[in-house]
Amino acid sequence: MRKIKHSPNATCFDDLAEKENWMLIKKAIQNEIGNEYKVYATGSRTVGCWRNDSDYDIAIVPKLPVKIIPFTHKIRLITGLRVDICNSPVNRIEI
Repeated sequence: MRKIKHSPNATCFDDLAEKENWMLIKKAIQNEIGNEYKVYATGSRTVGCWRNDSDYDIAIVPKLPVKIIPFTHKIRLITGLRVDICNSPVNRIEI
């Protein structure tokens, strides 16, 4: 049985758990495509309820200049983390 972690619903970066992982992901993304892209946390880890094996859901604005699936795999290899990237989710917190 997978354990579910709980924390308060995040409203800003300081509210997020595992900040060092979020920063590692942001740095890897910006090293690959440039600092002009904003990187946002989204998904279950931002709403306060996730499993140990949950992905780090990431949104990038403006739209990625590369194909999302190969880019996501590259960021996973660089960081060693389960990352899922999309272009513009509804709920997001700037990293």
